[in-house]
Amino acid sequence: MSLSKRVKSIIIISLLSALVVCGYYLVTYILGVGNNDSAYKYTDEQVEYLKSSEKIDIYMFKPEFMFYSEAKENVEKDEKKFSLPSASALGEKIGASLREAIVNRGLADDTGERSDEYETVINGFLDSLTNISSKFDYHHDEDGEFAKEFSIDGNVILFKRGDKIEKVSYDDFFVKLEDGTKYAFDRNKLVNVIRSLNGTDTTDTKSLYALSGYDTDGDTISPVTKKAFVFPAITSRYDVEYLRVTNQKGTFSILQDVETGNFYFKDAVTLAYNSEKFSSMIMSAIYMLSTNKVENPVALSEYGLANEETATAIIEIMKKDGELHKVVIGNKTLDGKGYYAKYYKKDFIYIISSNIDNSLLLSAADFFQTSLVHSVTSVEGIYSVDDINVRFLKENKNLNVVLLDDGDDDGTQVFSIWKILSPEELIPIGKKFGNPNSSAFTNFIQSAANLSTEKIVEYQMKDIPIDKVITANIPEEALSSYKKETIEGFDLETLKKYGLDEPRLDVSYSYPYKKSDNKEYKIVSRVLIREEHNLEEI
Repeated sequence: MSLSKRVKSIIIISLLSALVVCGYYLVTYILGVGNNDSAYKYTDEQVEYLKSSEKIDIYMFKPEFMFYSEAKENVEKDEKKFSLPSASALGEKIGASLREAIVNRGLADDTGERSDEYETVINGFLDSLTNISSKFDYHHDEDGEFAKEFSIDGNVILFKRGDKIEKVSYDDFFVKLEDGTKYAFDRNKLVNVIRSLNGTDTTDTKSLYALSGYDTDGDTISPVTKKAFVFPAITSRYDVEYLRVTNQKGTFSILQDVETGNFYFKDAVTLAYNSEKFSSMIMSAIYMLSTNKVENPVALSEYGLANEETATAIIEIMKKDGELHKVVIGNKTLDGKGYYAKYYKKDFIYIISSNIDNSLLLSAADFFQTSLVHSVTSVEGIYSVDDINVRFLKENKNLNVVLLDDGDDDGTQVFSIWKILSPEELIPIGKKFGNPNSSAFTNFIQSAANLSTEKIVEYQMKDIPIDKVITANIPEEALSSYKKETIEGFDLETLKKYGLDEPRLDVSYSYPYKKSDNKEYKIVSRVLIREEHNLEEI
């Protein structure tokens, strides 16, 4: 094939391809008029009315390139954009391709500037009118001539039927939250402008199209599930000043330490908690996502939400900026998969997951680690345990074991690092102390230093006078050197409730502890143990 023939073939194929594309687009456009095939749809009732409208010209005082999906980089100053109306989703795609590929004289330069979401939504609904009826002519102001002609300055849409003109600001098309945030476009406001120009009665019914991140009730929604949050999600737990939970098991509060940022339970500052359970509970509170909303709700009492005193739970969150969130949780749903919930500033009734059974509906004690003592697990730690006291209260006997000192070496071969100071019967005649069996006593220390319980039944300690504390074998000089007159603990009344005012055993030991400031402290762990009992007695 000669070069000239090959060139002719390429030209013919290119022309045929262009004709097919343009022809298909033209057919799509023609057939598209009269349909509602767009991302920005009107209701069926609105479509029927709009089809009967008189001829109306609509002016958007922005160039069309502002509504392209992407800005074209490195656009030459003299490059122009070709524009065709969008007829359908497919037509929009073809049109976008043509705009990028075809240069035509007479249209505005593409500066790369793009519309915001509000302009995009307005443009989408105005453009959709041309799909519904050929009576609507939609114009973009490519070079500013329309703005000069109609003396427009600002964000305004102009509707014109003959000599009748209506100018509507962008803001008038949107509904807003109390703080002024726009959350939905009201299609009915646009249709009412057309009704007014046509001389027909307007309607008060709202017809909302939710903006990105919201539903038509003004609730923020999850980008994944598209379900509504009961209140806007708090993205960082460190924005929380306190969280208070009141449920059928009691009330507990979570506070944040200002200096460290760590969280702790009020009245249980020293108690360690299960971090996994704690994180789940915090997330359930600050990221409260609904699974649904109740449509056409009846009386609040039907959902267990009429009275806070009988509600399943009340969740209160105070943020550091002073914003308060409060949610009342009511009855379980009939299928058992959720709970009804209501935010204190809203009328909606939400359904949230029953997963809160294992987080927000627990008691504070359910979060605490069940260790009774400051656990010591390392070999080095076990061999650092000192001042061991096991007091058999009924027998009035005391086992007191301490670490050996450097001056305790009397030349006798010793296989233990501890020495027994009491009782006397365990000290060999002529010796100042005895030596426990190293293996057996190490096992004992390992058990004592890792005591745990099945269940915590009381944790809210009080500041009580030192002389009212059961001091066991805490030396008088230690108490006298204590700088406070009170100590956090349980009073006798509380201890008596659990039979611990006269315990069977009183076990204590000390353990050296170095904090991040490199200062060394001595931790004293102490456990009171009563006679065997049935948990149901408590």
